[in-house]
Amino acid sequence: MVEFMSMEEIHKILKYQFASIDIEGFIGGFEADRREACLSQFEFDLDVASSVEPEYEAEQYCLSLVSAELSIEGGFRTKEFFAHCFNNLVNGDALQIDSNTTVDKLQKKFEIFHRIYSRYNEDVRKISDGYQDAEMYALMAIVLLLRYRHSNNFNDLNTAIKINDILLFADWDLSSNGKSLIRSSVRLEHTILKELDF
Repeated sequence: MVEFMSMEEIHKILKYQFASIDIEGFIGGFEADRREACLSQFEFDLDVASSVEPEYEAEQYCLSLVSAELSIEGGFRTKEFFAHCFNNLVNGDALQIDSNTTVDKLQKKFEIFHRIYSRYNEDVRKISDGYQDAEMYALMAIVLLLRYRHSNNFNDLNTAIKINDILLFADWDLSSNGKSLIRSSVRLEHTILKELDF
Protein backbone atom coordinates (compact mmCIF):
# COMPACT_ATOMS: atom_id res chain seq x y z
CA MET A 1 0.00 0.00 0.00
CA VAL A 2 1.32 3.42 -1.00
CA GLU A 3 1.05 6.26 1.50
CA PHE A 4 0.70 9.81 0.31
CA MET A 5 1.97 12.80 2.21
CA SER A 6 -0.33 15.59 3.10
CA MET A 7 0.37 19.04 1.68
CA GLU A 8 1.33 20.21 5.17
CA GLU A 9 4.01 17.52 5.37
CA ILE A 10 5.32 18.45 1.93
CA HIS A 11 5.50 22.14 2.86
CA LYS A 12 7.29 21.28 6.10
CA ILE A 13 9.90 19.24 4.21
CA LEU A 14 10.40 21.94 1.58
CA LYS A 15 10.70 24.65 4.20
CA TYR A 16 13.70 22.96 5.78
CA GLN A 17 15.29 21.61 2.60
CA PHE A 18 16.32 24.91 1.10
CA ALA A 19 18.66 27.48 2.57
CA SER A 20 17.64 31.08 2.40
CA ILE A 21 19.36 33.18 -0.22
CA ASP A 22 20.94 36.53 0.55
CA ILE A 23 19.67 38.26 -2.57
CA GLU A 24 21.03 41.66 -1.53
CA GLY A 25 24.52 40.19 -1.13
CA PHE A 26 24.28 38.54 -4.52
CA ILE A 27 23.05 41.70 -6.24
CA GLY A 28 25.73 43.76 -4.50
CA GLY A 29 28.48 41.42 -5.70
CA PHE A 30 27.04 41.32 -9.21
CA GLU A 31 26.90 45.12 -9.40
CA ALA A 32 30.44 45.43 -8.02
CA ASP A 33 31.78 43.10 -10.73
CA ARG A 34 29.91 45.08 -13.39
CA ARG A 35 31.21 48.42 -12.08
CA GLU A 36 34.80 47.19 -12.00
CA ALA A 37 34.62 45.79 -15.56
CA CYS A 38 32.99 48.97 -16.89
CA LEU A 39 35.64 51.19 -15.33
CA SER A 40 38.65 49.07 -16.24
CA GLN A 41 37.67 47.94 -19.75
CA PHE A 42 35.40 50.69 -21.04
CA GLU A 43 36.28 53.68 -18.86
CA PHE A 44 32.77 54.57 -17.79
CA ASP A 45 31.10 54.59 -14.40
CA LEU A 46 27.73 52.89 -14.11
CA ASP A 47 26.80 55.14 -11.22
CA VAL A 48 27.32 58.38 -13.11
CA ALA A 49 24.09 59.22 -14.84
CA SER A 50 24.28 59.76 -18.56
CA SER A 51 22.50 62.73 -20.06
CA VAL A 52 21.06 60.36 -22.66
CA GLU A 53 18.85 57.32 -22.05
CA PRO A 54 20.84 54.12 -22.69
CA GLU A 55 18.64 52.86 -25.51
CA TYR A 56 19.03 56.12 -27.41
CA GLU A 57 22.82 56.04 -27.32
CA ALA A 58 22.68 53.26 -29.90
CA GLU A 59 20.00 54.81 -32.09
CA GLN A 60 22.26 56.61 -34.62
CA TYR A 61 24.34 53.49 -35.11
CA CYS A 62 21.24 51.37 -35.74
CA LEU A 63 19.79 53.90 -38.17
CA SER A 64 22.98 53.66 -40.22
CA LEU A 65 22.56 49.89 -40.52
CA VAL A 66 18.91 49.79 -41.41
CA SER A 67 17.85 49.62 -45.02
CA ALA A 68 14.29 50.27 -46.20
CA GLU A 69 12.73 46.90 -45.41
CA LEU A 70 14.13 43.79 -43.80
CA SER A 71 13.60 40.45 -45.45
CA ILE A 72 15.07 37.22 -44.16
CA GLU A 73 14.38 35.36 -47.39
CA GLY A 74 17.68 34.13 -48.80
CA GLY A 75 19.41 34.82 -45.50
CA PHE A 76 20.17 37.83 -43.37
CA ARG A 77 22.98 39.65 -41.62
CA THR A 78 22.45 39.29 -37.89
CA LYS A 79 23.61 42.80 -37.04
CA GLU A 80 21.19 44.37 -39.53
CA PHE A 81 18.36 42.17 -38.28
CA PHE A 82 18.90 43.31 -34.67
CA ALA A 83 19.17 46.94 -35.82
CA HIS A 84 15.71 46.60 -37.40
CA CYS A 85 14.34 45.03 -34.21
CA PHE A 86 15.93 47.80 -32.15
CA ASN A 87 14.32 50.51 -34.28
CA ASN A 88 10.88 48.90 -33.96
CA LEU A 89 11.17 48.57 -30.19
CA VAL A 90 12.57 52.08 -29.63
CA ASN A 91 9.70 53.52 -31.66
CA GLY A 92 7.27 51.81 -29.30
CA ASP A 93 6.23 49.18 -31.81
CA ALA A 94 6.06 45.51 -30.94
CA LEU A 95 8.13 43.17 -33.05
CA GLN A 96 6.38 41.53 -35.97
CA ILE A 97 5.55 37.88 -35.38
CA ASP A 98 8.23 36.64 -37.78
CA SER A 99 10.86 38.96 -36.23
CA ASN A 100 9.85 37.85 -32.74
CA THR A 101 10.14 34.21 -33.79
CA THR A 102 13.58 34.84 -35.30
CA VAL A 103 14.75 36.60 -32.12
CA ASP A 104 13.49 33.61 -30.12
CA LYS A 105 15.42 31.20 -32.36
CA LEU A 106 18.62 33.26 -32.14
CA GLN A 107 18.17 33.51 -28.38
CA LYS A 108 17.82 29.75 -28.13
CA LYS A 109 20.91 29.24 -30.31
CA PHE A 110 22.87 31.60 -28.05
CA GLU A 111 21.71 29.75 -24.94
CA ILE A 112 22.85 26.43 -26.41
CA PHE A 113 26.08 27.39 -28.20
CA HIS A 114 27.02 30.63 -26.33
CA ARG A 115 27.57 32.40 -29.63
CA ILE A 116 25.70 33.89 -32.53
CA TYR A 117 26.95 34.13 -36.08
CA SER A 118 27.07 37.06 -38.44
CA ARG A 119 24.82 35.50 -41.12
CA TYR A 120 21.92 33.05 -41.07
CA ASN A 121 19.65 31.62 -43.73
CA GLU A 122 15.86 32.01 -43.63
CA ASP A 123 15.62 28.87 -41.45
CA VAL A 124 17.98 30.52 -38.94
CA ARG A 125 20.85 28.15 -39.70
CA LYS A 126 24.30 29.72 -39.75
CA ILE A 127 25.78 30.43 -43.16
CA SER A 128 28.98 32.08 -41.90
CA ASP A 129 31.59 31.21 -39.32
CA GLY A 130 32.11 34.74 -38.03
CA TYR A 131 30.93 35.16 -34.46
CA GLN A 132 33.34 37.53 -32.68
CA ASP A 133 31.49 40.76 -33.43
CA ALA A 134 30.88 42.73 -30.24
CA GLU A 135 28.47 45.11 -31.98
CA MET A 136 26.24 42.20 -32.98
CA TYR A 137 26.16 40.79 -29.43
CA ALA A 138 25.51 44.22 -27.90
CA LEU A 139 22.62 44.81 -30.32
CA MET A 140 21.17 41.43 -29.43
CA ALA A 141 21.42 42.23 -25.71
CA ILE A 142 19.79 45.64 -26.21
CA VAL A 143 16.96 44.12 -28.25
CA LEU A 144 16.36 41.48 -25.56
CA LEU A 145 16.39 44.14 -22.82
CA LEU A 146 13.92 46.31 -24.74
CA ARG A 147 11.76 43.28 -25.41
CA TYR A 148 11.91 42.45 -21.69
CA ARG A 149 10.58 45.95 -20.96
CA HIS A 150 7.62 45.27 -23.28
CA SER A 151 6.84 41.73 -22.13
CA ASN A 152 8.43 41.22 -18.67
CA ASN A 153 9.78 37.90 -19.92
CA PHE A 154 12.69 37.09 -17.61
CA ASN A 155 14.21 34.77 -20.24
CA ASP A 156 15.03 37.88 -22.28
CA LEU A 157 16.63 39.58 -19.26
CA ASN A 158 18.56 36.44 -18.37
CA THR A 159 20.00 36.01 -21.86
CA ALA A 160 20.89 39.71 -22.10
CA ILE A 161 22.82 39.49 -18.82
CA LYS A 162 24.75 36.49 -20.17
CA ILE A 163 25.57 38.37 -23.37
CA ASN A 164 26.76 41.38 -21.39
CA ASP A 165 28.98 39.05 -19.34
CA ILE A 166 30.64 37.89 -22.55
CA LEU A 167 31.01 41.46 -23.78
CA LEU A 168 32.49 42.76 -20.54
CA PHE A 169 34.97 39.95 -20.03
CA ALA A 170 35.88 38.79 -23.56
CA ASP A 171 39.22 39.85 -24.95
CA TRP A 172 38.01 41.09 -28.34
CA ASP A 173 39.26 44.04 -30.36
CA LEU A 174 36.57 46.67 -30.09
CA SER A 175 35.72 49.55 -32.38
CA SER A 176 34.42 52.81 -30.94
CA ASN A 177 30.92 51.73 -32.10
CA GLY A 178 31.39 48.42 -30.28
CA LYS A 179 32.36 50.19 -27.05
CA SER A 180 29.44 52.59 -27.38
CA LEU A 181 26.94 49.75 -27.90
CA ILE A 182 28.37 47.79 -24.98
CA ARG A 183 28.05 50.89 -22.80
CA SER A 184 24.42 51.26 -23.92
CA SER A 185 23.66 47.61 -23.26
CA VAL A 186 25.23 47.55 -19.80
CA ARG A 187 23.59 50.84 -18.82
CA LEU A 188 20.20 49.59 -19.97
CA GLU A 189 20.72 46.35 -18.03
CA HIS A 190 21.75 48.36 -14.95
CA THR A 191 18.66 50.58 -15.25
CA ILE A 192 16.35 47.58 -15.55
CA LEU A 193 17.94 45.78 -12.60
CA LYS A 194 17.57 48.89 -10.44
CA GLU A 195 13.86 48.97 -11.34
CA LEU A 196 13.32 45.40 -10.16
CA ASP A 197 12.00 45.05 -6.65
CA PHE A 198 13.63 42.15 -4.84
